[in-house]
Amino acid sequence: MSITIDFLFNYDGDQETLLKDLEGWIGCRFASREDPDDYRFCWLLGMEFYFGEHTLENDGELDVENFQYKISIRTPWSDADFRPLQLMTMASVTYALFRRLSIGGMLVFDTQTLLARYEIRGETLFDHVSNKTVQYPAHFADLIKKI
Repeated sequence: MSITIDFLFNYDGDQETLLKDLEGWIGCRFASREDPDDYRFCWLLGMEFYFGEHTLENDGELDVENFQYKISIRTPWSDADFRPLQLMTMASVTYALFRRLSIGGMLVFDTQTLLARYEIRGETLFDHVSNKTVQYPAHFADLIKKI
């Protein structure tokens, strides 16, 4: 069984600029697919890392249709030994995107559990799920409790 952590977000610029910015700030190079509408893929710390637009539908508190883009870290069963890093890696990626690209969004576990809903408040990132200003490493502990 695979586990996925998704970050859904919006970006004011075009997708190619976003892709270059993601690659620059995260430090990986996404591979192109034959179908340009398909997700881009690379490896990040031994985990599958995806970027692209999504086609998910709203489900309860998961208002995914309000977001255009999705980045995901997936660990299949064969790479389950990387799962202790998975949530912290994605939470770190979201923080880097906030700091360098002023991006907020929604963090979701396995496309069904809302972990965090980030809003930018001046120089800080606020999580509506925990009702706290995001501060690391305490935010890692808050996220871990939700899964």
